[in-house]
Amino acid sequence: MANDVEFTAIYRWLAILSLESLVEWDVLVFLHRHAHILLLPTSEIPKLAGYDTDTTAKALHRLQQMGLEDGRKCPRRVLPFGL
Repeated sequence: MANDVEFTAIYRWLAILSLESLVEWDVLVFLHRHAHILLLPTSEIPKLAGYDTDTTAKALHRLQQMGLEDGRKCPRRVLPFGL
């Protein structure tokens, strides 16, 4: 298990990226890793990322405000399926 020093370092790195929580980091990494291979409506992201809908929606909204996530320019957020 991680100790307090490790958690302090983790949150310092998050602050450098202007991220406020590990949820924002997890959602950002999830979108980065899976954007090119999934056909996925927004409502499925929380289940796959492992968070509840409200928490994930807040993280997505904040990432969009920061310019780190573009909403894929699709109203239903359907990600393209990679062949």
